[in-house]
Amino acid sequence: MKQLPLPVINTRERKAKFVKEFWQKEKPVGVLCCKFSELIWSNGCPYGCDYCYLKGTFRVQKWNGFEQTIFSNSTEMWKEIEDFLKKEESSILHTGELADSLAAPGAPEIMADIVTRFGMQSRHTLLLLTKSDNVDALLSAKHNGMTVVGFSINPQPIVRKYELGTASTRKRMQAARKCVKAGYPVMVRVDPMIPVPGWKKYYSELFAELNKIDLRGVVVGTLRAYPGLAFRISKELRSMLKNKDIDGRYHIDANIRNEMYEFAFSRIKAKRMGICKESGEMWGQLSKKHSKRFICNCRCQ
Repeated sequence: MKQLPLPVINTRERKAKFVKEFWQKEKPVGVLCCKFSELIWSNGCPYGCDYCYLKGTFRVQKWNGFEQTIFSNSTEMWKEIEDFLKKEESSILHTGELADSLAAPGAPEIMADIVTRFGMQSRHTLLLLTKSDNVDALLSAKHNGMTVVGFSINPQPIVRKYELGTASTRKRMQAARKCVKAGYPVMVRVDPMIPVPGWKKYYSELFAELNKIDLRGVVVGTLRAYPGLAFRISKELRSMLKNKDIDGRYHIDANIRNEMYEFAFSRIKAKRMGICKESGEMWGQLSKKHSKRFICNCRCQ
C-alpha cells in the first residue's frame, strides 16, 4: 500500500472574521441549502479524501489534503462567538465547513471549550462534523444538549479507497455511540454515496449498523463536484460525474442518484432523514413515496 503523506498542522493569526453567515450573497439557482453561520476557527484537514470539496475551495492555494491551519488569535475568535450568542433569533454555528471539527491535534480540546460555552445557554446550537473518532475530550463537557455531533460515515471499502487517513468506519461508529451515551444529539451524514461495484451490499451493511444507534437523523448525499473540484479528483471518480445540473455542479446520472436515495430511504430507520446538496425535483420525487420528516445536516432540524 502506498504510504500516505504525514499531515501538516500549521498555526497563524486570522485576519478575516471568525464568524460569518454561510450565504452572504443570494444562493445559487437550484441550491436548497438552509441558512446557517460558520465558525472559521481553522482551514483544511489532515485527511486526504479524494472527493473533498476543499480541494475546490482552496484551489488557488493548491491545497490537496493532509494539511490544516489552526488560527492562533483565539481571543478574537471568542469575542465573535460571544457576539453570536447574543443574537435573538435561534441559530446554528457550524464548525466543520472549512475544516474537520475534530481531526487535528488539539482540535477536540478547542471544541470541548466551545461546547461547554454553548451548554451555558439554550438558544443557539453548535454543530461539529468529523471523519475522526477523536471524541474523548467531548464526553465530560457540559453540553446540555446544545451541541450536535455529526459524523460523516461511509462503508469501509469506500473509506479505504477514497477517504485516506480517516478513522475506520468501525471507529467512527464507536465514537458515535460514545457521544450518544454522553447525551449528545448525534447525526450521521452518509455522503457522498459512491456507486462503486457492489455498492448495494456495502451500503446495506452500513445502514443496518446505523439502525442500531439512537440517531437524531441521517442525511445522505451522492458524489458531486463544482467545476473547480471536478478536475482535481481522481479520473475514476470524475468518470462517474455525467451531468452538470442547474446548481452548477457535476452529478452522477440522475437515475442512479434516485436509485441510491430510494435504497437509503427504504433501509434507514431513523425518524428523520434528508438528502444533501440536491435539487427540488429530486426531493419531490422522494417525497411522493416516503413520509420521513425532512432534516438538514447544517440546520440540524
